[in-house]
Amino acid sequence: MTARRLTYGLLIAIVLAPLLVGTAGCASDRLDTLGPGVPHGEPAPGAVAVNGIMNEWTVQVDLASVRRGPVTFTITNTGTVLHEFLVVRTDVPVGALVLVGDHFDEEGSLVNVVKEIPDVAAKATGTATVTLEPGRYQLVCNQPGHYALGMYTGFTVTS
Repeated sequence: MTARRLTYGLLIAIVLAPLLVGTAGCASDRLDTLGPGVPHGEPAPGAVAVNGIMNEWTVQVDLASVRRGPVTFTITNTGTVLHEFLVVRTDVPVGALVLVGDHFDEEGSLVNVVKEIPDVAAKATGTATVTLEPGRYQLVCNQPGHYALGMYTGFTVTS
């Protein structure tokens, strides 16, 4: 009887171990930067959820990269002034978009704004879903002066 229980216990451990390791691997992709109380959005069907915050003067998200396909961004403005959230595809290094006055040219040849959550008021949350192709992106606020003050982060989409 004891040997039988041991055999069943060992069999269960062998079957469940890969499942537990696989689950832990998925959870470890999330960055622990947002802190408590930040809303986490429900992704659109089939989309990956990316949650983030904007404030004076940062943009932070809980995933630094995703696979190609639909992505739902849920972004909370934890700051005290109006911000906007742009998903910009570009090969320009993070933080180095060329400014025209106090913001970068959203129609410029080196950037492709693929999605925007405009006018996210202080303490408000905005959501947008977009299908992303492999490449390098910047997640930014382009309100006057905000990009120059550091409101950007890098984001990668893989195949």
